[in-house]
Amino acid sequence: MSTGRFTSLHALQNFLLASALLGGLSFVGGCDMLGLSQNSPLEGLTYAIKESRLAPGDTATLRLTNRGSSAIKYDLCQSWAERQTSTKWEDADIRVADACFLLAPRTLNPGETTTYFPRIDSGAASGTYRFRSTVRVDAQDRPLFTGPFRVVAETNESARLN
Repeated sequence: MSTGRFTSLHALQNFLLASALLGGLSFVGGCDMLGLSQNSPLEGLTYAIKESRLAPGDTATLRLTNRGSSAIKYDLCQSWAERQTSTKWEDADIRVADACFLLAPRTLNPGETTTYFPRIDSGAASGTYRFRSTVRVDAQDRPLFTGPFRVVAETNESARLN
């Protein structure tokens, strides 16, 4: 096999590989634009916690913002904590029961933000947590998660040292 023929074959293989890669990326991007990807119904929604560190007894600030193009249904009273373990997130009962009686979905229109202030139980253990809630988008319930935050329980020893 001559060097010229080898170079041409190598160039053809590179071209075919690049074409396949670009075609695949175009297909995935096209699915996302059509709303076929898994995350697209939640595009424009932000569910966040203001604080990165809380102590037991503190109040958290949760915000749900709709920058999407359609209204959603929500009930932030149904926000539940999860604690991070070494392998997964597990349900964690760190929220103080409050007088939040919405228990009925409300509407959050495009461009609107709503805020909820759950209190962290005084017996909450130190660890990394996040809040989970559910929103209704396009007639389907979809989970939303805040970013992680830390609960740091002060021990008697650390309180004496400060």
